[in-house]
Amino acid sequence: VTNPLLGLSDEHDALAGIYKLIIAYEAGQWDTVSTMAAHWKIADAAVGEAYLDATTWAAEAMVTNGA
Repeated sequence: VTNPLLGLSDEHDALAGIYKLIIAYEAGQWDTVSTMAAHWKIADAAVGEAYLDATTWAAEAMVTNGA
């Protein structure tokens, strides 16, 4: 997990690819999101759903843990 966050993964690393996909999603780079999602065989709509689920989970975890 650390290598993708530090940019130390090779181009075929799945975690690095998903991380780059999420960075593109957060930046609103929709063409890049679509291209990358297709590469990883993920439906475009599923990217948004997963992002929403993850941010909801993170917010709930922060509240639960008093952050």
